[in-house]
Amino acid sequence: MNIQIRPIEKKELGLVNLKLPQESPSLHRRRFKEQEKGNVVYLIAWNNKTPIGHLLVRFNGARYKKVKKYLKKCPHLESLGVGKKVRRKGIATKIVRKAENMLKRKKFGKVGLAVEDNPKSAPNILYKKIGYKDWGHGNVIDIWSFVNKRGKKITRREKCVYLIKNLK
Repeated sequence: MNIQIRPIEKKELGLVNLKLPQESPSLHRRRFKEQEKGNVVYLIAWNNKTPIGHLLVRFNGARYKKVKKYLKKCPHLESLGVGKKVRRKGIATKIVRKAENMLKRKKFGKVGLAVEDNPKSAPNILYKKIGYKDWGHGNVIDIWSFVNKRGKKITRREKCVYLIKNLK
């Protein structure tokens, strides 16, 4: 595999939508628009010219009030995803490492993320394996809404563990 990880470009939105479908058809476009404003970087992993994974990096931190109370100037990673056909090949780790290196260059000292409160889940195992640790302030509840392909508004809720990693 020839893996490259970089911020999404406008001309790539159609291909990313096609190859990395989401519950909300406008998700990639919304993230690209946030990136244009400078609030985030939406990293896409490419195998040659095919998008195979993604990760959103929020420079201004998590949107959870509880996290904002305890963590100042701590960027937040969210929505790590890798296509089913290329999982378990180290791509998720490469995407996270790319984000961490970018944040180090920007002089951030730590980074955080929320992960499903299930110690046996693949993401939970991955993050702990690469140095993320429980932040020590209990769980957070992730609530998000989207409009699905049928035009119906869906709201999801998930109990999460918040993890942080020192980047220094």
